[in-house]
Amino acid sequence: MRVLGAIERVVPLLVAVLTAVMPLMLAILSNSKKQREQEKEHSDRLCGVMEQLKSSFERVEVKVNTLENHLRENYRRILMMEIMEENLPMEERLKAGEAYVKEGWNGAVKTLYLTLQEEYQESLKERG
Repeated sequence: MRVLGAIERVVPLLVAVLTAVMPLMLAILSNSKKQREQEKEHSDRLCGVMEQLKSSFERVEVKVNTLENHLRENYRRILMMEIMEENLPMEERLKAGEAYVKEGWNGAVKTLYLTLQEEYQESLKERG
């Protein structure tokens, strides 16, 4: 009987607690669901922004590579003109030739540079 009496007193208390807690639990679950939905929305937006940034960086990289190629070609042509320009002092022509060969460029211009080196060495021997 004592157990039955204790249960009769605890059950209304338990019902009251559950009645009070249930709206809170539902609110927490509801907020969690809303929060997850918001987090997913924010994550999707962030992924979209990251994709746009990646695409922008790829376009910039292509442009930078193009500019570097143009700069390298311009540098090669400037060196070629300096090597071939007979009105420049021999030392400047040789310096340009050295840079040209150091870059790994070959062909008729390299051959001219090697010829200029020989001529310069001969002129030094004749002077000294």
